[in-house]
Parts: sequence; C-alpha cells; structure tokens
Amino acid sequence: MNMHQKWRTYRRGFIRVLLLVLAGLLGLGQLQKIQLSNLSALYYHDVVILAVVIVSLPFLQQTSKWLIQKKWVRWFVRFIAIVAISLVVAYMNNPVQTWIIGLMYFGRLVVYSFFCLSLIALVRERLVQRSEILGLTLVSTTLIAVAGLFQYFVIPDVRELRFTGWDDHYFRVVSTLLDPSFTGIIVLIGFFVSLQYLVKKRPAHMIWIAVLHFAALLLTYSRASFVALGVALIFLALQYNRLRKGVFLIFCLGVIGIFFLPRPASEGARLERLTSVQARVVNTIRGIQKLSPTTLLIGNGWYLTNADRQSNNTISFISHSSSPDNSFLHVLQSTGIGGLIVLGILGYALFRSSRSLSLRTSLVAITVASCINQVLFYPWILLILGQLIAQDEGLTT
Repeated sequence: MNMHQKWRTYRRGFIRVLLLVLAGLLGLGQLQKIQLSNLSALYYHDVVILAVVIVSLPFLQQTSKWLIQKKWVRWFVRFIAIVAISLVVAYMNNPVQTWIIGLMYFGRLVVYSFFCLSLIALVRERLVQRSEILGLTLVSTTLIAVAGLFQYFVIPDVRELRFTGWDDHYFRVVSTLLDPSFTGIIVLIGFFVSLQYLVKKRPAHMIWIAVLHFAALLLTYSRASFVALGVALIFLALQYNRLRKGVFLIFCLGVIGIFFLPRPASEGARLERLTSVQARVVNTIRGIQKLSPTTLLIGNGWYLTNADRQSNNTISFISHSSSPDNSFLHVLQSTGIGGLIVLGILGYALFRSSRSLSLRTSLVAITVASCINQVLFYPWILLILGQLIAQDEGLTT
C-alpha cells in the first residue's frame, strides 16, 4: 500500500468517526446547545459538520463538475444567491446588530449546504457508502424517539421549560428537541427510513424500530405531523402499488392509535383544540399583511422580518421563535417572490430526481408540515434531509 492509499484509508476512517459522532450529537438535540447570548447559539454538531466539510473539500472539488450538471443543484445555487442578495440589500435598511442575525442564519444555511454536497462527494468517491449514511440517519432519529418515549413516561411535565423560552408541554413527547412539532416530523422521517429498510431487507429488528418511531410520533400529539403522515401515505399508495396493503395497514393503525391516545389534563393533548390553530392563522394573516411591494420584490433579508423584535427583546429569558410558522411565508418575507419561485422549482427538481422511498416520502411530509410549522429550515431537518439526499444520489453513482 503506497502513501496515497494509506492517507486515503486514514481519511476515510476519520470521516466515518466524524459522521458517527454527528449522529450521536444530533440525537442529543437541544441538550448540546451552547447559548452564547440572547441572539446567538452554537451546537457541538456544527463543529463536527465544519470538520466534515473541510476534510471533504478535495473530493468536493473533484466532483464539482458532476454536481453542477444536476438540475436541482443549479437551482439550489440560485436560491443561495437570492438569499445573499436579499441580505446585501437589507444591510442598508437595518441596524448592524439586527443585520448580523440574518448573516448568522445565512452562514448556517451555507455550511449545511456544503455538508450535503460533501456527503454526496464522499459517496461518489467511495469513501462512505450510502448505506452507512442511511444507517447513521436512522441512529439519530432512533435516539430522539427513544429519548422522547423515556421523557414521556419519566418526565411528562416539562412546563418549566417556558422559563427558558420554550413552549410549556404536559404529557407530550418533546424529546431532546424540546418541541413536539419538530420531534414529530423528525421521528416521522425516521419511520420512513425504517420503512425503506423493511421494503428491501425485512430485518426483524427493523420492525421494532419502526414501531418505536410510530409510537413516539403518536405521543407528540402533533397534528401537523399527523397530517404530513396522512398525505405521505397517500403518496406512497399512489406511487408504489405493491405497498398499498402495507400503507392501508399503517393508515388503520394510525387512525386507531390516534383514537385511543391517552387524554391527560393537558391542552396540548386535546387534538380538537382550536387555540393553536387560531394563533397560526392570525400569525399567517399578520405576516401576509406586512408584505409591502418592496418586500415582494426583494424581501426583508434572511430571517430579518422578526430579527428587530429579537434584538430589542428586553425579556429576561430567551425566545426561540425566529420566523413565521409557515416556512414558505418566511421565504417570501425574506427573499421576495423570486426566492419563493426558485425554492419551488428547486423542490420540484429535487423531487423529480429522487429515487429512494425515504427521500421522496420525506420531501412530501416536510412540504406539508412546512405549511403549518417552520420546519423546512430547522437545523435537524436540513441536516437529515441533506443525508437523505446524499444516500439517494448514491443510487446514481
């Protein structure tokens, strides 16, 4: 073995260790968050992601010509460019302290984008197998599902979290993400990944992993995740004829499970509750009313619509709300109609090029959930989606 082969072997081992560490950190959720100030925070997984990107740069350079030939990659570059332009224009209309908030969110989007492209390059260069990426994705979602079930039965009352800026919840799975809505969509994605394994290999332990994700999903009482599950199951039934019996079984189990869910003395556990629906409707209407001709043309800047409120927040605890509930309204406010159109084309191009069951169903579920909650640009969603894209691209290498 020559020096080049030895170096490649060492680098491959180092990358695999980094990805394993990343899977564990993602499972820790918000528990590995370092709050630097009321306006900024750092996650340990961000350090690992940056390390993966740096180590992968030579391979990313080798595959850049191949990557740019993909339609969804070209549209993604255009979307990033529009976000950057909106921030440049917003610099002239916002205080520096406010503008920096948008810049930090943009920096995170860029780094996470390079992480996705780096994984694709690593798969193409045979340094990482697509099955390894899919397996590590399932490790992260399983950790979140297990932690959520443990929290539900051992620490069901997490209402004290309201003093740290989170919503208060009682007898709902919030897991390490400290939020049932985000936890719901994450374990739903994990459920689809486990289904992909079951369709191809049918390992016995994977059935229990799927059941684990499904149980955690139900106990989030997240109606957005339930709706996303329903739409994704309809998509599965229409696209995969051989899975229709299984899809029908899952749908029946879901309906029965929702019907027999425990109903503790908790507002959040009442699926018929209207307060949160009314709040989201009011939030969306106010967001639409704030759309001026200038906003529709060039946007207010990435994450800058609510940034001024955050930077002038005098409340003693931290607020974790940074954008409207609707992800697409957030894009419209931030980048204007051009950014929203480009994002739509990007999503369509990515969906058309996807082949794996896990990515296709996850894209459907995320799109539906993003109309109700701001999940599309949630860090865990971006990272897991990036991993699913990388394993899917591995099918074509």
